[in-house]
Amino acid sequence: DILLLSTVTDLATVGIYKFAKRLVEPINYIVAAFNPWIQNQYSSSKKIDFSNFVKKLLLPLSALIILLFIFAGAQLILLIGSSEFVTAYEPLLILAAGYIVYLLTFWIRQSLLFNDLITYHAYGRIIHSLIFVVLAFPLTNLYNSSGLALALSFAILFQKIYEYFVYKTKISPKSIK
Repeated sequence: DILLLSTVTDLATVGIYKFAKRLVEPINYIVAAFNPWIQNQYSSSKKIDFSNFVKKLLLPLSALIILLFIFAGAQLILLIGSSEFVTAYEPLLILAAGYIVYLLTFWIRQSLLFNDLITYHAYGRIIHSLIFVVLAFPLTNLYNSSGLALALSFAILFQKIYEYFVYKTKISPKSIK
């Protein structure tokens, strides 16, 4: 994404986007912390109630993260960076929305893996890449770093919608039986 942005805009815009992206990347650490637990649950053949996991843990956590970025994002930018990066606030919020979608649905990949359906995740990644490439150029030309953030967030959203559809049609019915 950084290389793509650098081909259509100036270095300052690339820096703003990169700065915003670094601020939301810790959401990936939360995912990395939960993955071993989910894998352990599957390995020990325990039934995982993902509905409760999402409702009771991931939704409140996501709300907290979004509220943090909305109400303290600008201060966070000034604390870590400088006033030159204050324009990273909008891309930060857009990227946070995309990463929150990822946080709320990351468990689907593990479900696909443990149900021998990981190729559907690969298809989801192809969808992600296609959506990103198709949207990145026009949105970046229109909205600079916010446009690239939108393209990435939409790519995440469409990938996860596809994977959730696969989960609901191929895995969820099995657990009901």
